[in-house]
Amino acid sequence: PASDGGFWLFGGRRPIPPELWKSPRYSGPHARADLLAGFAEAGLTQPLPLMTLTDVDEIADLAAMIAEMPRRPTPAQAACIAWARSHALPPMP
Repeated sequence: PASDGGFWLFGGRRPIPPELWKSPRYSGPHARADLLAGFAEAGLTQPLPLMTLTDVDEIADLAAMIAEMPRRPTPAQAACIAWARSHALPPMP
């Protein structure tokens, strides 16, 4: 789950039907609930939740994403942090 009511990652062993991805009200507090309701209506197993983190819907979300990164980021995470810092407004620490 994401801190704003959405989600930041879904994964599984089977493809999720494309129509389920089209039904949620994205970038708002209902995205995750809408997607899970679609799972229930389709008779699919509910996904197991991961930790709650920030999903990035707007530039302002980049600061929260950076704050949630580990103290010792992997090279890929460090590159993501550098990219986010270069695109976030206003300037970040």
